[in-house]
Amino acid sequence: MEKLLKAYAKCLVTLDGLWFLAAERKLGLEEAASLDAEVWREYACRELRRVAEAIGAEVKGIADLATVAPYLPWLMLNDYVIEVSGSALRLKVTYCRPQEARIRRVIRRFPCRRVGEEYFRGLVECLERPARVRCLGCPPDRPAGAWCIWEISEE
Repeated sequence: MEKLLKAYAKCLVTLDGLWFLAAERKLGLEEAASLDAEVWREYACRELRRVAEAIGAEVKGIADLATVAPYLPWLMLNDYVIEVSGSALRLKVTYCRPQEARIRRVIRRFPCRRVGEEYFRGLVECLERPARVRCLGCPPDRPAGAWCIWEISEE
């Protein structure tokens, strides 16, 4: 079953990537990124709720988010570390499939910070307890030893 889930995750991420590349060719990077950010924010809460329901989890706070995160399709395909300390979660992505694909295709790295900010804001809007998102590093300002690092903390 895990193999099937990863195949579905790859299909979703591939569709997103192909859509983005087509939008980037026609509209340019900035406009494509703007549309991407809008879509990922709308998608995030739906994704979180559906995945949480499928695994029988709640989405009340940071601990719940940490439980559901490994089952989120985009995260299933990346290498990452999740650390939870009190009411804060830190996500460090050390291998990013979309960025690595852009490197293989000799396409400039995607400055994904805005998309990430909108996606994670969409996730925290789903939580019952208020939380805030903070980017600790993300392209174009890539942190050492990671593609991106995000912190989500309850207010």
